Amino acid sequence: MKTLVVSLTWLCSCLLIAIPARAYEPGQHEWFAPFRKVPEQRYLPLEEIFDAIERTPHDWPVPRELPAMDARLISAARAGELNRITELLAKGANPNARALLGDRPIGAAVESGNPEALRLLLDAGARPDVLGRQGYSPLGLAALHGNLAATRMLLKAGAQTELRSRSGNTPLLDAVRANKLEVARLLTAAGADLRPFNRMGFPAVTVAAEAGYVDVLRLLLDAGGDPDTLDRDGKPALFWAVAKRQRDCAELLLSRGAESGAISVEFF
Repeated sequence: MKTLVVSLTWLCSCLLIAIPARAYEPGQHEWFAPFRKVPEQRYLPLEEIFDAIERTPHDWPVPRELPAMDARLISAARAGELNRITELLAKGANPNARALLGDRPIGAAVESGNPEALRLLLDAGARPDVLGRQGYSPLGLAALHGNLAATRMLLKAGAQTELRSRSGNTPLLDAVRANKLEVARLLTAAGADLRPFNRMGFPAVTVAAEAGYVDVLRLLLDAGGDPDTLDRDGKPALFWAVAKRQRDCAELLLSRGAESGAISVEFF
């Protein structure tokens, strides 16, 4: 009897050892393995990334390495350091240089708010329509920041009014979105098109109406904007003025002949 008990104990021990051993058997039970092999990751070389950026629409070729002098010119333009800009240009710095992330000397000068920095670069041959960070043209940056002096200078230099940034906005759409009345006035006087849609499908009149920018809306209507203009989904500007409870804009649109149709123009 004692021998039988020992035999059974030995057999159970063998089974207890054998069962978990099979659970870790390589090749058959990979799901239970304590350390799974992670697939090797492949990262694109920088050269391939640069090539992909160069093929992106609306971008100028990306330099593999920005010369130190050009990088200093961008920094000087951003700081509005006129003497430094003059010195670097005299030494041969490129006024149309492009940094890896898209920064340009002319864009940096617009953002600095110093019109003389912009004038120096334009006189040195900076192109007024080069696209920089996020696809913004210098005129688009001037509109976004409400930079009147830069807007005047760029329009005089022949900057195009219809170039779109990567956000889908023309300079006029950026000026309206940022409620920059005087910049919008300059752009409409230069013949900027009021019809293009932004990424949300809104034309300039609708952008002003739904945001409550009544002075900008009045300017756009005076410049020929249609009070019944429709967005991409077919909704009129009046619909958005009412939906956003912009009473002044709704009343202005109605006074200019906007059709209320089935829209209930009521405010509480």
